[in-house]
Amino acid sequence: MGIAARQLNLTPFVPQHSYSTRFQGSKRRILGWLLQSLTTHLRHPGQVLDGFSGSGVVSYGFASMGWKVTAVDRLWSSYATVLGFAGGASVTKDVTEAIIEHGLVCEGGPISSTYRDIFFFEDEMRWLEGAAEFIRSLPESDRGLPFWALFQSALAKRPYNLFHRANLNIRTREVSRSFGNKTTWDRPFPEHFRRFVDEANSYALGPEVMPALPIVGDPIDVAGDYDLVYLDPPYINRRGIGTPYDEYYGFFDILWNPDLMRQIDQSRPHKPLLRQRSQWEQPTVIFEAFRKITETHSGTTIAISYRTDGIPTVSQLEQLLSQRCATVEVLM
Repeated sequence: MGIAARQLNLTPFVPQHSYSTRFQGSKRRILGWLLQSLTTHLRHPGQVLDGFSGSGVVSYGFASMGWKVTAVDRLWSSYATVLGFAGGASVTKDVTEAIIEHGLVCEGGPISSTYRDIFFFEDEMRWLEGAAEFIRSLPESDRGLPFWALFQSALAKRPYNLFHRANLNIRTREVSRSFGNKTTWDRPFPEHFRRFVDEANSYALGPEVMPALPIVGDPIDVAGDYDLVYLDPPYINRRGIGTPYDEYYGFFDILWNPDLMRQIDQSRPHKPLLRQRSQWEQPTVIFEAFRKITETHSGTTIAISYRTDGIPTVSQLEQLLSQRCATVEVLM
């Protein structure tokens, strides 16, 4: 089969069960429509490979419908999100308060000393480092939801909800603002964290839902017998510029695993992780990556989310899929 898609009048809406997210590129606003479009002609429930899980909302949507989900992404923050919502236990009040207290008494370490006054003020960075340290002491299966709450708390306090610039000064400027919410930026981390823990607990599906742990890596390396392969890779625009998710959210990977501090680029103001660009982020090789993954899953329903003015083009993707699939349709 090909992609179950047609030319439709798309009316975005948020499904009844979908947690909030500030993750760029999230499909949350069209999740209900997306799930309906992708599963109309498939058996229920089936098995789906979510090849670039990102915010985790697509994996979560399928899991909430009873599908068996294999979620793959190169970011540990994505791993934590899917692990938490589709396979984790709720966060108790005692654990929530213990995390907050550990952050409040933290004297700081390599993370806070490296990133202070880059993304957050010194006291905020100490709290983040201490809170993350306590969460890492929990069993891995219990880390997902509190880390998601920690990540969302940090995003709420960041201009543009990103970590791609050393732009903390935006929070302190005495200027007329056309974006952002200074009240939200200045709200203490514990207040944000408690709110997001409550939200996480209200949407957690429970540990019996996730048949296997999410995978940190490249979906091109994941084989299996799936009813659906859904691909939402980093988009490359017509100028050959991709979406640098490692720079946007690599800071979260450091909170999950401080050993990654060895990989940061000390020469740049915001000290991003030094990571080799994947084949999905390079305009000269991304088409070959698409070819490989469609070859691996030949005979499976494959759905691709991509931009109309991207590299490769829509017509190139259509032609590629037509070589592997009996039917190919496009949604604009």
